Amino acid sequence: MRSAAISTQTSSRSSKSSWHSALVTSRHFVIIENPHRRPATHLFDGTRRRSVPENRTFVPVCYLPWYVDVRDSSGIDPASTRLPLKEGEKAGRCVVEEHRYRRIFASSPVAQALSDAEGLFVDVNAAYCELVGLSSSELIGRSATVHTHPDDLALHGNVEDLMAAGTAAGKSVKLEVRFVRPNDEIRWVLLTLVPFVGPSDADWTLAAVLDITERKEIEDGILRASRTDQLTGALNRRGWSDYVVSVVDDHSVDTVVAVLDLDHFKQFNDNFGHAAGDALLRDFVSTARSCIGDDGLLARWGGEEFVITLRNCDRRDALRSLEALAAAIASSGVTFSAGYTLQRPDEGLRNTLDRADALMFQAKRAGRNRMVTDAPH
Repeated sequence: MRSAAISTQTSSRSSKSSWHSALVTSRHFVIIENPHRRPATHLFDGTRRRSVPENRTFVPVCYLPWYVDVRDSSGIDPASTRLPLKEGEKAGRCVVEEHRYRRIFASSPVAQALSDAEGLFVDVNAAYCELVGLSSSELIGRSATVHTHPDDLALHGNVEDLMAAGTAAGKSVKLEVRFVRPNDEIRWVLLTLVPFVGPSDADWTLAAVLDITERKEIEDGILRASRTDQLTGALNRRGWSDYVVSVVDDHSVDTVVAVLDLDHFKQFNDNFGHAAGDALLRDFVSTARSCIGDDGLLARWGGEEFVITLRNCDRRDALRSLEALAAAIASSGVTFSAGYTLQRPDEGLRNTLDRADALMFQAKRAGRNRMVTDAPH
């Protein structure tokens, strides 16, 4: 143990205290001794009043005062007995601050995790464990890949570069990623990553994690509504432009675009009413989805006109899907005219759509209830 003489200015209520003190620090407590063997009355540390009936007392470091008032029984305050706390003060301050911050970290309602230079967890708080559905023992020594969504692993791999860029700009790094809980529940989170100095000045990272799942669900709902036809649930024009064009780039191959128009739909509405017409459109979309499969994307282009985009498909397969759709709706008494074409190399998908639209009008002029395509390029 190491000792140092100390003295402190405390509450004025302790002006009648009488003692000369020495401080001995250990890991969990300090020992304050009275070498004059005069009975001390009380110790005021700004937090708790402690009786000192004997010539020494044990004071927990979390209640260690910065200074100890030293006075004799007459109330005189000899300057020679008031010495600044040096090594003891530094040690006590360090322990108190570490204790305080660890309690803040552990009890924070905000999920937090501390990672070392290798990206491995060195500490996580209870809120973080609750968010990811894993215990601290299952996380410490492992990286965030253990609960990161597979589609976001590439972003996780770029964290080091993002942190370097953020540090250079003097800004924290914010990322929106998905966490997967053990029950396969997906939670969207906002990660705020802050540089943290670890032992030996190592580059550690402190992550504050905010669950934004509810916000993302609202945002996704708004986005879906803006991209979806309200009546049928198919994509609308904006949905096709935003989504399909992003899925099928301008350099893809084996993509067929078909434009369909229901024949004599206005006459159907006039004969059976608009409610029946709406029901027919909804049934058509449902049937079309089952015929075009998972690689097919359906959009309502307006009125009774639809666009079908078939990925990983050639003209022969496209014709089979269109014929299957025509057979499936035959019982409704409604037919359709279609034009379809294969996307050409280095051709924008909108140009493919324009060519399919022109082919659909050829089918209508040729007598409706037919499918027309162009010659291979």
